[in-house]
Amino acid sequence: MHLLYCSESVILEGMKAELLSVFKDLDTWIQTENEQRCENEESPFPKALVQIFGQCGLLLNSSVNLPLVGTRDLDARVESLSKVGSVWPIRKKLERLLEFHDLDLETDIHLIWIPEGSTFSVFFETTRLCCEVLDPLFLLCSKAIKAKEKNKVLLREAIQFYGDELRNLIEKYGGDCGYFEE
Repeated sequence: MHLLYCSESVILEGMKAELLSVFKDLDTWIQTENEQRCENEESPFPKALVQIFGQCGLLLNSSVNLPLVGTRDLDARVESLSKVGSVWPIRKKLERLLEFHDLDLETDIHLIWIPEGSTFSVFFETTRLCCEVLDPLFLLCSKAIKAKEKNKVLLREAIQFYGDELRNLIEKYGGDCGYFEE
């Protein structure tokens, strides 16, 4: 048996590269499908928006300097940017592409709470697809409010790293920063 020990940065860069590959493959699939749809005189898919939350959102953000654990789940919402036309086939293709990489698309995405006024950063974008990541302060605030027990260690580190900016955001939404500082 061979064990491979990698630094945290190697693991994080590997995850970024893996997800970037998935989104490039998804974009290529959308392009091919749209060409076929046009040949059949059907409307092309609308531009799809993939919003990434959860641990992958932290892994994909290079400004996050926290001890992170890798995950095989992608917490992401897939919707149409034009609000016209269905992106369900795009979501299903994303699921299949993730499965090929031994990753899972979270099915309970509707349960994730996102703070009002949250901002996102673009991770990958083409004329057919926009993938964006919830910015770290809002992502961490969401974890502090809705999943504090399983994220206590992470949030303790995050509060030390981000200081009052994160502390104020958590308290704004009714969170108790003292819980993480015990």
